[in-house]
Amino acid sequence: MPKACPVVTVVVIALNEGDYLLAVNGKEIDGGELYTYFEGTANKQTALRVGKDPKGKGARTVTVVPVANDSALRARQWMERSEEHTSEL
Repeated sequence: MPKACPVVTVVVIALNEGDYLLAVNGKEIDGGELYTYFEGTANKQTALRVGKDPKGKGARTVTVVPVANDSALRARQWMERSEEHTSEL
């Protein structure tokens, strides 16, 4: 399986549950399809402005590197959840 941990680690450390995504590479999120803000960002450093307030008060910028295909990440998550479930039995 491809090594996907570094991207996951960056996201887990840099973002918190409940954060609002306010901008991608300086482009304010104003509705529409969210994926369009990430077009052309695969495997490139991408600046996200995030914050606990939807108006941007106290927002911070974090840098992530989006993957071109998240199937390896989803497969890893599925395996980890399956292992957790199996160990609970």
